[in-house]
Amino acid sequence: MIPGFDYPVQREIFNGVEKEWELRELLQYIRNYTAPHKVCTVQVAHLLNSDQVALRIQKKSTLQLHEIVDSKQLILQEGHLLTINKVPIF
Repeated sequence: MIPGFDYPVQREIFNGVEKEWELRELLQYIRNYTAPHKVCTVQVAHLLNSDQVALRIQKKSTLQLHEIVDSKQLILQEGHLLTINKVPIF
């Protein structure tokens, strides 16, 4: 488990997510993964695993899944963690 995450890491993406189509696919993956749940949380971080950079979270932010209208909202700076909460919309 990486320090700074609130939940265990389940998926890892090699070579990052930088291109617009990769961001769209990541958002679609998150939506598909959370679809069966009324309430759930997903955490996404931009971390590099190297000897020069500590593998830890430096900044945290939170968004509601229904507030994500553009996949570019998933762009994170190195060391940033985004917590995405899915909650019922009334």
